[in-house]
Amino acid sequence: MAYSSRRFFTSVASVPAQQDASGGYSRSESPLLISRRDRMNLTDEQVAAIDIFRRGATAKVNAFAGTGKTTTLEHMARSRSSKGLYLAFNTSIAAEAQARFPAHVDARTTHSYALKHLSPLLRDGSDKVVRTLNGNQIAELLTIRDIAVGSRLTVTARAVGHLVARTINRFCRTGDRTISARHVPTYGKLLACDEASRDVFFDQVVELALHTWERIQTPDDPTPLDHDGYLKLWSLSQPIIDADFVLLDEAQDSNEAVLSVLAAQDCQVIYVGDRHQQIYEWRGAVNAMDKAVVNAEADLTQSFRFGQQVANVANCILSRLDESKQVIGNPVIDSRINEGYVSAVLCRTNAGVLGVVLEELARNRVPYVQKGVDDLLRLLKDVERLRSGIPGASDEFFGFANWREVEYFAQTDDGEGIKPIVSLVRKFGESVLLKKLGRVAKHASGAEFTVSTAHKAKGLEWPGVAIYGDFVSKDERGQAQLRPGSEESRLLYVAATRAKEALHMPLELLEALGIADTISAPVGERKFYPQTAAMQPAERSAPPQGSTSIELNRPF
Repeated sequence: MAYSSRRFFTSVASVPAQQDASGGYSRSESPLLISRRDRMNLTDEQVAAIDIFRRGATAKVNAFAGTGKTTTLEHMARSRSSKGLYLAFNTSIAAEAQARFPAHVDARTTHSYALKHLSPLLRDGSDKVVRTLNGNQIAELLTIRDIAVGSRLTVTARAVGHLVARTINRFCRTGDRTISARHVPTYGKLLACDEASRDVFFDQVVELALHTWERIQTPDDPTPLDHDGYLKLWSLSQPIIDADFVLLDEAQDSNEAVLSVLAAQDCQVIYVGDRHQQIYEWRGAVNAMDKAVVNAEADLTQSFRFGQQVANVANCILSRLDESKQVIGNPVIDSRINEGYVSAVLCRTNAGVLGVVLEELARNRVPYVQKGVDDLLRLLKDVERLRSGIPGASDEFFGFANWREVEYFAQTDDGEGIKPIVSLVRKFGESVLLKKLGRVAKHASGAEFTVSTAHKAKGLEWPGVAIYGDFVSKDERGQAQLRPGSEESRLLYVAATRAKEALHMPLELLEALGIADTISAPVGERKFYPQTAAMQPAERSAPPQGSTSIELNRPF
């Protein structure tokens, strides 16, 4: 694909400003409060999006990966002097926005804004608001007993409490006003139960969840209120947001509870996101870029993050998602496929992360696991419990009485999701795996490279990214293929677009995408180098002395 012929940078058109009788500016006539330097750093698309905002329209801004959406939102905020609210996906983004945005715009996470407006009777009780609902605590408070599901499964009281907590969490992320069976998750051994027995069990879970939800809303009741809970209570209160405009960032990862609030507002709402980066559908996320009703739309297709070769890979994936538009690479970045240093290895699963960690520790290299190793430790601790006949607490092992049951289930079609971790445990043993994880760097600064799942890599970027082989599966003939389903393609799109200068992909993945013949760099015996080297792009063609390789082709 050739570079776009239009100018990469453009100045903002001058728009006359007119004051109203009160001395302020109307939405459509407010001045652009942008410096001359900033004006030169905006694309035509960004200017168009800002203009839609200045006209007061409720709109969507469809922003591909790395296309400067936060900068666009900042300039929107600066183009008006009226009261605004910026809602971020997480606390780090909110903190960054608070430092960058003008004082008349309140930058918060959605949860922070909801907590601010929660009833003091609930908010001010230090013991009431907690991070997560505790299944054990629910089981004790409600005196839950073991429940039989058909004739082949008995769910322990502790596991029932865990399922009740997850049911409430799923309900809280929806626009529903009451809990029903559709909010009960199906995972672990429940996947193997017959439908009739499962339905009876789900009715019991719903009854317990309804009772728990009532207790959660009672200020002097010890049943905890977690983050999703107070967000739901705020949504159910039908709040009126005290702002002239709302900027919702990462709108593809919002949920029905938030969208129902925004849809009911009289103020202007701007939904900004990338519909193809929705990767949290499994936990209740709703893609506002598809669902929200708006008056106007704008597109951001010019990436500032990566060059055209990475953009070509991204567009190949986007075509599988029926996207008609294409992301355009930054012409000033010489990004390469299968050339250059790697500072991060991105995997599809936690098992893939663990596999990379084991391989590289064996080569005396020190990795850092993005957001820590708690998820991996939790899985392995559950393996230890199951070997002792104690049910595990993780979703992956829900309902299993012992490890033998897990191993048998992993051999079935329903158990494909846990097969990788079972294979690793069978090969190394959980005690060895736990010991190995103790050698992982506590901070990225003390590591040679980063390992992450694609989910945890979202919103981040690295100079060089390698995609691990667990994004590929085998068909009935043993041929490599992309894992089926649009969510799998979206996950791969997120992973590939984390790269700035170098994107490394296994041969099987390139073949599955149908682009292996377009890559000039050799494939197969490929070298991957430490994170420190990735920070030296001028030397990326010459490997440092003593560097070792990472085998990325083999999925677990």
